Parts: sequence; C-alpha cells; structure tokens
Amino acid sequence: MVETNEIIKLAPEELGTPPKQCAVFKQLASELKTIEESTPFLKDIIVRGGFVLDTIMAVEPNDLDFFYSLKEWQTPEWPGCKCEELKKGIAFLNLPITSSRKVDVCHILEGEIYLDPIPKCLGYFSHHIEIPSKVLLDSDGYIWTTKEAATCIKERIYELRNTGRVQHAYYPYMEDPGYRNYITTSARIVARGL
Repeated sequence: MVETNEIIKLAPEELGTPPKQCAVFKQLASELKTIEESTPFLKDIIVRGGFVLDTIMAVEPNDLDFFYSLKEWQTPEWPGCKCEELKKGIAFLNLPITSSRKVDVCHILEGEIYLDPIPKCLGYFSHHIEIPSKVLLDSDGYIWTTKEAATCIKERIYELRNTGRVQHAYYPYMEDPGYRNYITTSARIVARGL
C-alpha cells in the first residue's frame, strides 16, 4: 500500500465501530470539550492512536494519548511545553473516562515542523509507526484518519510505515535509549501487531 496521507473525517459508525464503543467516543468527546473549555492556554486537544483504534476494534484500551496545541507560543520557533500543567488540570477535572486510564500528554517537540494536531498526527510528519494507529478523536466526536488507515482498520490489516519509524531516532517521545534503537523498536512493534 502506498501511503498518500489523504486525511478523512468520519463518524465512528463509518469504521464499523460497535454501538457500545460509539457511546464511549461520545463521552470522551464531551470530556475533550470540557478540557478545552477549562484550559485557557489550549487551542486544540485530541485523543490519538491506541485508545481510538482499540475502542473501534472493541478491545480494552490501555491508556489515553492526548495531543494538543497552544494558543500562544513560548518563542517564535516553538510553542513550548505545558504537558505537566495540562496533565494536572485533566486529573483535577476527574472526568469518568479520562480518570480511569493512564494519561499521556504530547505536543510538538522543539525543532519539529509545527502543524496543528490533526495534520501532525495523521500526515507525513506523524510519529505513528503502524498505519492503523493513524487515527484520532476530536472534541466534536469525529474520527479523523487517512484513507490507508481506514482500509487497514476495516480489513483488519496490520501495516507499518517507515517514515514514522525514522523520526523516532531524532524526536523520541521517551528518553529510554531502547526506544530509539531500531531493533528493539521493530521487535516491540511486531509483537504489538501479533
């Protein structure tokens, strides 16, 4: 499959999401709205990757991965990081789905090309290594994905993308050296796909 990164917006049902999981997405979208409204520095916040994919497939998700953008930038080149402040604010709200899981909060890393959350998480510069995990939920309850990822999800195809893998060496989301290592990352990703 050739990756074109054509981004599409869908209702959860359009990906074959069972009704019970559609209700989870509706509740989580409401929680995202609450987080946006109660956090003055936020421009946008989405849930991306594993939680969304697992919920579509009716598998119990492990954690929530939030990705956000800021209204004001710290420097002309970089918006800055408010991850810890946002994480504390989310915990303080004590929202049902959000407080029932481990929460990871991410943003654009210093030196990266700045893009809003949807094109950053789904486009060419996405850090996602697995094509089906290029999926996210916005605060309006829509699922955003790419045509390739939607096909992989509907057909239950597990496919990797090297452009995501290459970026992990330079822009790691974890300081763990094993995370930057090509061999350990490949083994972890293949095991996850099984």
